[in-house]
Amino acid sequence: MMYFKSLYVLTLMAVVTFVHSETVELEKEQQLTDYPVTIVAVGPPYDGSNNCTVQFYHPSRDAWTTLAEIELNVYNDYSTIISNGKLYIFGGKKNEEEQSDEVISFDLATKEIKKLTPMGQKKKNVGVAKLGEYIYVTGGNVETYHKIGTVERYDPKTDSWSGMAPMLSERCDHASNVYEGKLYVAGGTDESSDAMKSMEIYDPTLNKWTLGTPMNQARSDFSIVFVDGGLFALGGPEKLNADDVFGERFDLNTKQWKHFRNPFEDTMWLSGVVLDDMIFISGSKNNFKYNTKTNEMVKINPNNRFAPNFLLWSTS
Repeated sequence: MMYFKSLYVLTLMAVVTFVHSETVELEKEQQLTDYPVTIVAVGPPYDGSNNCTVQFYHPSRDAWTTLAEIELNVYNDYSTIISNGKLYIFGGKKNEEEQSDEVISFDLATKEIKKLTPMGQKKKNVGVAKLGEYIYVTGGNVETYHKIGTVERYDPKTDSWSGMAPMLSERCDHASNVYEGKLYVAGGTDESSDAMKSMEIYDPTLNKWTLGTPMNQARSDFSIVFVDGGLFALGGPEKLNADDVFGERFDLNTKQWKHFRNPFEDTMWLSGVVLDDMIFISGSKNNFKYNTKTNEMVKINPNNRFAPNFLLWSTS
């Protein structure tokens, strides 16, 4: 899961047999718990305020609806994940010099907000991923630019934290995701603020990290998703405003990375989720739907938020 730059909600709706009035249809679409799967995300508006907007997407109308505005004590660089119908927000930037250790939950059905047990350190730009019943928070920035390899495991049932084996490298702005019971972490920036190629794989049964095959290109502020037998690295230029950025696909059988032509107009702060073998992608300017088999990209309606982080929520 990639750390947040913002958040929005895509909803997959059942086919409606009878056509009702537009008002009734909208009311039904706004009842998120009526639908089996939604794509959720959180993030600030362009004005730099501390409000975090939660939106969801109507595929049939290619339109967005705002579910909530959450007021935070941070304005950027926080990280988000969904677990059991709740959106969790970790850390972030209070100002240019101060990070946050705060953790907040937002119930997507009831809209209840709770302040939870804080993390062990004040930090921003962490990686977050759900593995089993736990949420793993990896790496991040502490102080101003100091990177860490710390791993903390959060238990939503007990609202408690446990320290786990640290990563092999300190990093922030990295991508993380879970596949077949293991946590994959890739890229990010190191202590010198240089982008990284390395990938690490965590086995929770052994509480141990091992090195995976490094990517061909150093990346940060990007996303990794599993689909079609591979791990896709989406965007993440080695240097700011880099041109001609390629995506990469990691073959889970051969353990090798191969470039594929990246058709994205955006290359930084990409976030992706997989639904029906399609990758729904948010960027700093545009949102897309990507077919990995045909390498075909279709734009979807933008939501006027800065680089939303797309997340999946199963409501059933």
